[in-house]
Amino acid sequence: MIGRDEADRILTGLTAAHERIAAGMYALDGHRGLAVLRRDGLGGATAGLWREMGPEVDRLWARFAALGDLLERVRAILGRSRLDDAARADLARRLTGPSLPVDAAGMPLAPDGLAPDGRVAGSAAAAAWLTAGQLADELERRCAGVLSQLSDVEVASSAVATAVVRVTKSVDAVAALADSVGQRQPAEELRSQLAEIERTGLADPLTAAPVGRLADAFAARLSGLAEAAERARESLAEMVAVRDGYSQRRAALAALVDDVAAAEQAVGVTRARVIEKIADPGWGRAPEAAGVLRTRLSELDSMADRRAWRELAAHMSIVEQAARQAADRARELAANAEGLLARREELRGRLSAYRAKAAARGLAEDDELTTLHDRAHELLFTAPCDLRASTRAVHAYQVALAGSLRSGERSSVDD
Repeated sequence: MIGRDEADRILTGLTAAHERIAAGMYALDGHRGLAVLRRDGLGGATAGLWREMGPEVDRLWARFAALGDLLERVRAILGRSRLDDAARADLARRLTGPSLPVDAAGMPLAPDGLAPDGRVAGSAAAAAWLTAGQLADELERRCAGVLSQLSDVEVASSAVATAVVRVTKSVDAVAALADSVGQRQPAEELRSQLAEIERTGLADPLTAAPVGRLADAFAARLSGLAEAAERARESLAEMVAVRDGYSQRRAALAALVDDVAAAEQAVGVTRARVIEKIADPGWGRAPEAAGVLRTRLSELDSMADRRAWRELAAHMSIVEQAARQAADRARELAANAEGLLARREELRGRLSAYRAKAAARGLAEDDELTTLHDRAHELLFTAPCDLRASTRAVHAYQVALAGSLRSGERSSVDD
C-alpha cells in the first residue's frame, strides 16, 4: 500500500513527465516532417521509414492517452476525503506496480488503466506489463526519437523543395519567354521534366537529399534540367530579339541587298566595257544575287507575319550572310574587271617607255625593234584587245631592246 504523501510525490513527477510528453506530442502532431510522410505516393527509403514510423506514432498516441487516463484515475482517488486500505492498494498498483498491459505490437490493452478491482479485461493476451514510470520514460524517449526522425525528413524535404524552386524559376522564365513568342512546346517539355523530378524527389526526400544534402543522382537530374532550361532560354531570347529588332534588322538587310544590287549593276557596266575592250576576259554569267535576295526578304516578311520567330531567327542570319557574301563577290568581280583594263593601260605605258628608251639610244629606226613595236602597239590599241598576245608582244619587244642595248654597249667597248 501507499500513503497520500507518497502518492502525491509520485503523481507530481508523473504529471511533470506527462506535460513534457504532451509538448513533444503536440510538436510531433504539427511537425512538417509528419505532413511529408502522410503524403500519398511515397517511395524508397522514405516509404520504408513511414512503414515503421506510422505504427509507432499510433502507439505513442495510445500510450499517451493511457498515461493520461491513469493520472486522471489517480487524481480521482486522491481527491477522496478519506483513503481506505483498498484505495491505498489501488494507488500503489497504479503508481508503482505493472499497471498497463500491452500486446505484442506494444499497443495498450486497457487504455483506461486498471479497473478499480485491479482486473483488466483481456489481460491474458498481454505480451508485457508496464509501470506508470516505465510508460512515462518510454514515451519521452520514443517521442524524442520520432521527432528526430521527422526532423531528418523535414530537412531532406526542404532541401529537395528549395532545389526544385531554383530550377522552377528558370523554367518559369523560359515559359514567360515562350508565351511571348507563341512557342509552347519548349516550356511544356521542361515543365513535364520538372514535374517528374519534383514528384520523385518529394516522394522520397530521404534518398534525394539525405541529411539535407542533394544526392549526386538527384542533383545531376536537376542540373541537367537547368542546363536544358538555359539552352531553351537562349534560343527563345534570340527569337525575342529577332521579333523586337526585326524592323531595324530588316531595314539594314534591305539596305545591304540594295548595295548588292548596286555592286552587281556596277559589275554589269564594267563588264560591258571590258567585253568591248578586252578579248576573251574568261568570265561566266554576270552575278544576279540581288534578285534572289529580294525574294528571300519577302519570305522573311512572311515568317514575321506568321510570328514564326524560331524559323525567322534561323533564316535571318542565313540571308544576312548570303547578302554579305554576294556584296563581297560583286566587289571582287568589279575589281577584277577594272584590273583587266588597268592591265591594258599598264602594257601601253610600258611599251611607250621602251619605245622612248630605244629612241634615246638611237634605235628608233631599227627594223627588228620597229616590227616588234608595231606588232605590240597594234595588239594593245585594237578593240577588243587580246591581253595575252599583247603581254607576249610587249615582252618580246622588251627582250629584243635589251639585246640590242647590250650589243651596242659591247661595240662601244670594242671601239
